[in-house]
Amino acid sequence: MVWLDCLPMRFGGERWYALCPMTGRKCTTLVMPPGRSRFASVKGWDVAYGSQRECEIHRAHRAIYNGETRLKALSKYTRKPTRQRLKDKIMSRQLFVWEQTDRIASMLE
Repeated sequence: MVWLDCLPMRFGGERWYALCPMTGRKCTTLVMPPGRSRFASVKGWDVAYGSQRECEIHRAHRAIYNGETRLKALSKYTRKPTRQRLKDKIMSRQLFVWEQTDRIASMLE
């Protein structure tokens, strides 16, 4: 059983939250880690999100993927400076990955 609570929004309507059974606090996501039998918030289980456990290289790979996805989804009417900023951001992440890969490879030699 999950208890729900709602709060009024500034411009009308309401937003619903689940109440964590372990902490009693409002949350938007309940998770069940492996080996557990009930749902609770991430803070309730005291676990980290997957992205918090990633190394810098994996974060850069994820940023490249997200940037390329966003670049493909841009309208053909997107201004050139906006498109160029996104390409520059992708390239800077790619350079970081290449530098780190070279660094690791040189350590293995």
